[in-house]
Amino acid sequence: MEVKARASKSYGYPSEFVDNKKQRNVKKCASYFMLQSDLNINEENVRFDVIAIENRDSVEWIKNAF
Repeated sequence: MEVKARASKSYGYPSEFVDNKKQRNVKKCASYFMLQSDLNINEENVRFDVIAIENRDSVEWIKNAF
């Protein structure tokens, strides 16, 4: 999980910061966890969601984002 806050949208929307590099890093971490885990987890049981919070009244939940 990663949480970032910005005072304005001048640098873009929160969901735009989940770029290809960040997605690769999250996938690598999840793959390592699945290999090390005794749980019955495989790629078919995993999804990656993005929750983008712009302010207290604006929350975007992107299910199965990547």
